Amino acid sequence: MQRSRVIITVLTLIIACATLLSAQGGSRSIMERRMWYATPDNTTGEVRFWSVYLGLINDVPLERRIHGHGTIAVNAALNFQFLSSGYIEGNGFSNHGRVECLPTMMISNENGERRVVLDSIDYIYDFGHKVTLINGEKGKFVVSAEGYPVEPNRFVLRRYNLRRLHGEEILDNTAEEIVISAMAFSRQGIQRAVKEPLE
Repeated sequence: MQRSRVIITVLTLIIACATLLSAQGGSRSIMERRMWYATPDNTTGEVRFWSVYLGLINDVPLERRIHGHGTIAVNAALNFQFLSSGYIEGNGFSNHGRVECLPTMMISNENGERRVVLDSIDYIYDFGHKVTLINGEKGKFVVSAEGYPVEPNRFVLRRYNLRRLHGEEILDNTAEEIVISAMAFSRQGIQRAVKEPLE
């Protein structure tokens, strides 16, 4: 009897931990970060949970370890999403099946090309093609997919709403997609961004 109770307790703990990890894993990509955006007609708004679609890029060269082949080069078609958690993800398919990558954000200008982090960005504008850093430096906004430079060909915002369901907080995808021309991480930043010319 005592042994049965111990087994049931252990199983309950395992299930609870698995559920917690699953919930964290499922929501890790959309975390709260305030972002201000502008539409092409300079209407501005604010969101807390969001993703920005940067487009589908074909023929992205990646190296992957494939069972039976070792590490080989694959060509992938990847959808890129900028997530409110502060990173970009690439998901898609190659001639060897599904592939994923975590690209880095880069600035490219007369000083060369280098990696930037979200906290160094004041705003991204011109439909995702240009970036201004907090220190005032400007340049082209580039996504590096494991060394392969990609320029966004879409700049589409999707908002998520936080609501309570059965006592738990969950994120709802509003299914509303908004073409944006700029995004910033402060109210002052979006006001600077809307003054930038669109090309």
